[in-house]
Amino acid sequence: MTASKQSPLARLMLFLVFLAAAGSIVAGVHYYAIDLPLQEHISTLQPENAAFIGCEKCRFACTYSPTPITCLNDCDLVC
Repeated sequence: MTASKQSPLARLMLFLVFLAAAGSIVAGVHYYAIDLPLQEHISTLQPENAAFIGCEKCRFACTYSPTPITCLNDCDLVC
């Protein structure tokens, strides 16, 4: 057997650099294959509480209405 010219610490550091590079490549592939399409799909969806926020705004506007009962009835029909 021939003796290795690299010290064990140098081989460990080389292994760690290789492991970091492999992890970065795997993370990049995962991001472009899975995370990015999911983020683009989710950004096209309407928030689940959008109707609730609209109803709350409508009800709040009714507090300043001269006919609040009619206004609240109209809000309830919309919501």
